[in-house]
This record gives sequence, C-alpha cells and structure tokens, in this order.
Amino acid sequence: MRVCVATHSFRHLGMDQALATIPTSVAVEISTCAGHLSSENIDKLPPIKHHIAAMSGGWCDFVRGSVPPWTHTQARVCAKRGMRLRLFLTNPKDEAPNTESNIDSGLRTLYMFAAAHPSTTICIENHGGMTARPHMMQHIVSMLRSHGCTNIYTTLDIGNYYLCGVSLPEIFSMLDFRTVGHVHAKDYTDGDWCALGDGVLSGVWAHVIDRLRFYNYGGYVSLECEGKTTDSNRQMEKGIQFLSNMGVL
Repeated sequence: MRVCVATHSFRHLGMDQALATIPTSVAVEISTCAGHLSSENIDKLPPIKHHIAAMSGGWCDFVRGSVPPWTHTQARVCAKRGMRLRLFLTNPKDEAPNTESNIDSGLRTLYMFAAAHPSTTICIENHGGMTARPHMMQHIVSMLRSHGCTNIYTTLDIGNYYLCGVSLPEIFSMLDFRTVGHVHAKDYTDGDWCALGDGVLSGVWAHVIDRLRFYNYGGYVSLECEGKTTDSNRQMEKGIQFLSNMGVL
C-alpha cells in the first residue's frame, strides 16, 4: 500500500506548478477534472518525473448512456501506462433519479465500456446519488463482475460516505474490500475539508488501513486536499506524514 497525491488538490495552480509542489518521491493521481489535462490531449501526456498511479477521469454519465469520446481515450492511455482510471457512475452536477431503471441503464452502459477496455482497471467512486450507500456500490460491482467484467473496482472515498451519513460499521459490513481498487483520503471539520488527521475522520483511518491490509490491498491511498483554503501544500505534507505514521509510504 502506497501513498499518492491527487493533482486536483492544487486546482488553483497550473499543471506544472502542481507537479512542482508534489515531491517526486510521491506518486500522483493526475487529474483531467481540474483543468490540469485537457480532454483533447490526454494521449499526449508531457514528460512527468513522478510515477503516475491513476488518472482522475472527470465527469461521466453512464446512467444517461453518455460516455464521452475522451473517456475511451483515457481508458486506452491508462491501459498502456499501467494506471488506474477513476470515474463516476453519474455526473454529480446532474444526478439522475435513483430508480431501478436508471441503475440498470447505468450498469448496461458501464458494462459495455468496461468490456471495450478489458486491460484497464476501472475504479468507480462513491460520489453521492445512487452510489451514496456502500451496498449499492457493492451491487454495481458484483453485478458487472458476475457478467465477466473483472476489471471493475471501487474507489473507496471515506469522506464522501461521511457526508452521506454512512458509518464505518456500515461500510465494513456492506462493502467487499477485495473489490477496492483505489482509495481517496481526506478529512472534514467545520463544514469544510481539511488536512488528513485534523478532522472528524482522524480516528477512522487506522481502522480503514487495517481493513485494507487484511484484504491485501496493494494499491494507492490518494490524498485529496480539497478545502477552500489554498494552503494545499500544508495539507499535503500533514497528510503524507499522517499516512506514513500508519506505515503507508
């Protein structure tokens, strides 16, 4: 289990400045959703000194049958470079109603996308709406895997679950951690995101890391420093130290 830093933590900076801020000894989750990588140039990544652990693919609305052409390009680039692709099941800015029909529609579209890119590890993030509860995330992954899409995983975001009122026992009881392919790490206090370890989730992360280790999770824990403050550098440094203290290096 290793640490990486999401470049969208530095959305107030340009791509070059964001990468210059992140130590080269730390891997990165490169982001298209913060304007750091244009949709048209995804297949022309500039030389980057960091190891790229994952690509944050931005909005995608499988429920409405909408898969932008650049999402297919993202999948091809990730397969070529050995990166994981983090996507949303729906567009959180235009959330479709949580109905059985919409869920089935989203599953069909996601199935066709995953089948078209069997060499890409696709990690669907819990991001509100129909992915707000861990049992729904597990249903989505299990259904697709039962139909042969073994490249579908979850992006586990404890902070997003917290905002949806999901407790840690519910996550542990409902989510099969063997299907976790990527992890987002952040903390929350006073109505805003904060440095990992400074908020209400500080006591939760040791249990999460232990559970991931129990199931031999070998992927990345990706720091997201998304508070309104522009002091993302301090949040990143504190987050890296917080995870290092738990043996995630």
